[in-house]
Amino acid sequence: MSDPVLAHPAALRRAFDRRAARFADVDFLLREVGARMQDRLSYIKLTPSRALDLGCGLGQGLAVLRAQYPDAQICGVDWSSAMLARATQLDPQRTDTGWLGRLLKKRPVFDFAQADFRALPFAGASFDLLWSNLALHWDPSPHAIFPEWHRITTEGGLLMFSLFGPDTLKELRQAVQRASVERQHADRVQSFTDMHDVGDMLVHGGFSEPVMDMETLTLTYADPWQALRELRKMGSA
Repeated sequence: MSDPVLAHPAALRRAFDRRAARFADVDFLLREVGARMQDRLSYIKLTPSRALDLGCGLGQGLAVLRAQYPDAQICGVDWSSAMLARATQLDPQRTDTGWLGRLLKKRPVFDFAQADFRALPFAGASFDLLWSNLALHWDPSPHAIFPEWHRITTEGGLLMFSLFGPDTLKELRQAVQRASVERQHADRVQSFTDMHDVGDMLVHGGFSEPVMDMETLTLTYADPWQALRELRKMGSA
């Protein structure tokens, strides 16, 4: 369920700081969508020297980028310092923190930054690849984010991201509407932007030739309380 306060970056940071410790219990959806995004990368002729995961969470996307581009410098950004701390702990290669370890093993170690998507601490044209998996929808105004993402992308670079579409949580939205006689609580369920509108936002944000794709993933739960518990852990309720 949505909370209008989450529109503020500070509120997003606090919310995901609270969820960081148990977020791995419900990251199956992130991993599934990330795997599908990785499949699509195989069709793209791109060898980035620098890649950035926006909303890196516990680091699943960072691992995907490392596997796909072993020679690239890979960075991760998240609102939450607690998420970044967990990502650091979970990185199996984080022991290579010294310059000698990096030189001998020739394996990049992730660099992390805590930042708001709308004000990133990077110079213009810093990254050849921007990757973001199920993070963008937490901000209710993606049109305000895309110009900043475009600013840090190199000429000819690629932005690949996933986000929830307008059919997400439709069953919950319908249930809330039915449960409320006056339907005054229907807006408590988070809404999501249509992909055609996202495409328009990308163009206005400076990106060219956006390609939008849609898939439907159905999750089945034993009872509604299990679904609500997992939604709370993921941040959607």
